[in-house]
Amino acid sequence: MELFQELSNYKDSKKLYVVTFKEMVKKLKPGKSFKFGNFYDKDLEWNIVDKNDESALLLCKNAFDDKYDGNNDSVSWSSYDLRKTLNKTFYEEAFNGEQKSLIMEVKTDQTWGSKKENTDKVFCLGQRDIDKYSLILINSILNSNYVFWLRTTINDPLDSNESKGRSYYYSYGQVRITYQNRVFAVRPAIRVSIK
Repeated sequence: MELFQELSNYKDSKKLYVVTFKEMVKKLKPGKSFKFGNFYDKDLEWNIVDKNDESALLLCKNAFDDKYDGNNDSVSWSSYDLRKTLNKTFYEEAFNGEQKSLIMEVKTDQTWGSKKENTDKVFCLGQRDIDKYSLILINSILNSNYVFWLRTTINDPLDSNESKGRSYYYSYGQVRITYQNRVFAVRPAIRVSIK
């Protein structure tokens, strides 16, 4: 794959990169990882969380600490600073043209139980994703001490004021909620076309 990026000025190398990438991902099983993109001179490694005949959901193995501190716990995903950072700065700097052509826009929910959706190319996993993919995340991708932000804002069922808190993944499939300013890791997710 790196060879095709180095040969980007040669005829058809861009098309060959895209075809080769799709074939490679089709052959890999969920839980496996590969390099795709580069951010601040560091290769990005991605785990396959799920895939079907048309696309694959990827979670970045690289965790970015101190990128977001959770100051606005009750802010929805649609107006989150982190969402803007992932879809603008991270997306623009981490991927070249061929890689961007593979990244799909996906609908992302913002609040647990809400039907309101946004459209993103880069996002944080949500609670529904953790629930749906918890076995592959626990068994193949995450170690037991990983803590990272989710995009989901959760209503606290024990709070009569219906306070909302920011959710985060805490280990072994647990999702927790916080109302405090905390610094956790950010693990970007993307969905790529393999059709």
